[in-house]
Amino acid sequence: MDFKKVTVLVDDSDIRLDRWFKRHHQHVAFTQIVKMARKKLIKINGKRCEASTRVMEGDVISFPEFETFSEVGKQEHKDKISKQNRELITNAVMYKDDDIIVLNKPSGLAVQGGTKIATSVDDLAECIKFEYDDKPKLVHRIDKETSGLLIMARKTVVAAQLAQLFRTRHITKKYLALIRGVPKDLEGKIVSKISKVKIGKFERMVENEEGKTAITHYKVIDSAAKEYALLELDIITGKTHQIRAQLAEMGTPIVGDDKYGSRTQSIGILDKKLYLHAYKMDFGLNKKKYELEADLPSYFEDALNTLALSVK
Repeated sequence: MDFKKVTVLVDDSDIRLDRWFKRHHQHVAFTQIVKMARKKLIKINGKRCEASTRVMEGDVISFPEFETFSEVGKQEHKDKISKQNRELITNAVMYKDDDIIVLNKPSGLAVQGGTKIATSVDDLAECIKFEYDDKPKLVHRIDKETSGLLIMARKTVVAAQLAQLFRTRHITKKYLALIRGVPKDLEGKIVSKISKVKIGKFERMVENEEGKTAITHYKVIDSAAKEYALLELDIITGKTHQIRAQLAEMGTPIVGDDKYGSRTQSIGILDKKLYLHAYKMDFGLNKKKYELEADLPSYFEDALNTLALSVK
């Protein structure tokens, strides 16, 4: 029986195991999860668990490949992945070595599967195994609409090492964002407590005294009059939609963010994209120093040229 191992990401921390499956493998019934856990076919960090067990960031969930115990929603095999998607994920690879594969993820491609998500990096990872037998493993996540750096581990032991680096904040992560408006202070720190709330049919992060502390450093790199600004952002914490929520609360939403701002905040000559890019990561792993930088997507560069903004 083939088993799959998935590392729990920060966005899924402290939820029940059955809830985790509902998020990422919604076709699997609750009764199946209970049955597999009872038979010790689902484990957390190699230990027996129950459907009600809470998973935490960095935990490794192992379970059988779904086609071995469920005829519902079988996973696509590599030969069923379209040529277009195969090229999409292959072209996104910007670096690889024996331990990691680094993607410059395009905007619009989700990292993990879920409700209403037809294709994700995880689905397409079979196409970038290269000389390895196993596909690379996710160790962190960026938003579907955010472009830029995404690190994947090529070995289970490396996945655990990277998860620990993210958890202990030993990985420096920097983003570039095009925003509407210019902050009063050209450099500063945003500290707020945010939590997820349901608004209508959607969930979003809002300021809430009961929420978790989110910390972001920002610096204005360039601005166009008082209408637009290009920011460099250094996230100290890694909360869901942290940058998007905090910039919107500050009154300077990211251009193209229809969840926390409005598509109408952009000008007609700009593509209808989210102008947020994960562009730098620095960390040490297995006695090697990594300094990664992902090129801006063409639509982002075009927008900067249109607004006469530059990355200095």
